[in-house]
Amino acid sequence: MGTVSIWYLPLSDIAPGAARTLLVERSADDWKRIVRDDLLATHPELADAIRGIELWRWGHAMVRPTPGFLWRGDALLPDPSLFLAHST
Repeated sequence: MGTVSIWYLPLSDIAPGAARTLLVERSADDWKRIVRDDLLATHPELADAIRGIELWRWGHAMVRPTPGFLWRGDALLPDPSLFLAHST
């Protein structure tokens, strides 16, 4: 069994509209080359170990919950000792 690594590039140094355009207009092969080159820059020993790169182009890396997200309907009632934190 192998190891799976996840690589993420936030594109946060680019205006949102330009970042979305770059995300979809750059070819999958170019993105995969960028990922591989970046990983190998810090972990050159992985050169022969990389079997493939699965590419997912997402505009946001995680869920952005709205108020009531966890407690819609009868889903989950909060425990008084549970404190939730979230940043925007």
